[in-house]
Amino acid sequence: MTSVRSTLVALLAGQGRTARQGQLDAADHIDAGALHTAGQAPTGVGKSALAVATCVAAGGGVIAVNSNGLVAQYAAEAPEWEAALGVEVAVVVGKSHYWCPKASPSLAGLTADQKAYVHEHGTFIGSGIDPRTYKGHSVASLSNEADEEESDQKKSPCDTCAHKSAGCPLWIARNTARSATVVVTNASLLGVSILGGPKWAEEALVKPVIVLDEADSCQEPLAAILGAQITLRDERAAAGLPEALNVVFEIAGQEGHKMVSKARRFLAIRKLAAAEGRRVQFNLSDDKVVLTIPADLAAAFATKRVVALSATLSQRNVDHLGLDATVAAFQGLDVSASTVTVDADAPAWSWGKANPEAHGKWAAHVAATIAAEFDKGGRTLGLFVSKDDLFAVLKALPAHVRSAVLEYHAGVDRTATLARYTAAPERHVILGCNAGAGRGLNLPGDLLRRVIVSRVPQNAPKAANVKVWTEDSRAAVTQSVGRAHRSADDYGHVTIVGGFGARDDVRDALVDLGWVIS
Repeated sequence: MTSVRSTLVALLAGQGRTARQGQLDAADHIDAGALHTAGQAPTGVGKSALAVATCVAAGGGVIAVNSNGLVAQYAAEAPEWEAALGVEVAVVVGKSHYWCPKASPSLAGLTADQKAYVHEHGTFIGSGIDPRTYKGHSVASLSNEADEEESDQKKSPCDTCAHKSAGCPLWIARNTARSATVVVTNASLLGVSILGGPKWAEEALVKPVIVLDEADSCQEPLAAILGAQITLRDERAAAGLPEALNVVFEIAGQEGHKMVSKARRFLAIRKLAAAEGRRVQFNLSDDKVVLTIPADLAAAFATKRVVALSATLSQRNVDHLGLDATVAAFQGLDVSASTVTVDADAPAWSWGKANPEAHGKWAAHVAATIAAEFDKGGRTLGLFVSKDDLFAVLKALPAHVRSAVLEYHAGVDRTATLARYTAAPERHVILGCNAGAGRGLNLPGDLLRRVIVSRVPQNAPKAANVKVWTEDSRAAVTQSVGRAHRSADDYGHVTIVGGFGARDDVRDALVDLGWVIS
């Protein structure tokens, strides 16, 4: 096995770049050989290159990220890594995201550009198409992933389909992943492979090392996949569960699930979150209430070599991932050339459905801020907590700015958006949500000079786990601000609308990273 340091240096040299001190320190830390390694490397340091080098040095590895948007970004950089190191880098996601030539050979209902994208890439990811709602796409009716998970002998229709060996994009991706040195996937699919199936996932995703990139955001999907789903009506469900979970059943069962008020349900969730220090999923349908209980990940990773990386990784995150590691902090970029302006005069944010007038005033102020920054020159990124906020601000923008907007969220072709943004000479504005654009988006140099953080999330509800909420909120803002400074010679300007309020912890976190706040 070669060292991560030497592999990293070779990788960057093949791209005409040199390693940053933070990258080298992190590589040395991984090279120390601990079964579990956790590292906090500030935004812009170059964690993706470090992740690839870690996998190659180990003779093979899986890089798991929190979203398919980040998977797509890895895919875009893969050819450069392959050329630099002479290895194969594969990308694979869940089957519902691939075009099924049997179910929808004509791709009816798609535009010519969308058809071209799907034919070229084999997947709906980045196309702006949600395969769950595309009526011509019916993979779910042709196959059942659970069948593959339950038994190798019980075959799904995909296993016997004639297209399997004749150009099926799904099987091309899976077979490529089997032989590749580096495989990039999402945390949910990694969780499926840890559960022991299906067979292709065991062969493709069980490798010498697992790298969790943006590890703090991988915790939730992994815990959900490896956890348990319990129907609250099931009297047997509460047997043997931690006391904190029994609280949920007691509250929900007082009047029967159909009679339990929203207030009671939310109270139950908050009590659970406060006791367990983690999120839960709580879904209500016409006939059942289902609670997804996150798994204890310690057993899943007990014998696996795991490297966890993120700009905002806390010890709490590492503990909940079940890793036996202490977070090591590595040197970040010198960001003193970039600035953060706090706009404390903005109208208070209010939930649009509860107070449309107040939300409208807030949206108008954010729109005016984006327009002012855009008019100063330089490409601009606006970041939002929700799509409702994004669309309200988009509607409020002046016409000359609105015509320059490119949307970047789950409902659009994000790959095409970035391609258009980076290729066009004219100025553009990207509007995106924190979940996708605020974490992982890499637009260095003149590609991005101005970032507008539309708001800092409000203070935690009194009944919630304040520590957990505080860390998550601070991480979101830190990641968002980090979009403005991506390399040693980069610079940018960030405006935080609404100021920090009472969130001194957010201000302190940014100051500790070297940001100049005015």
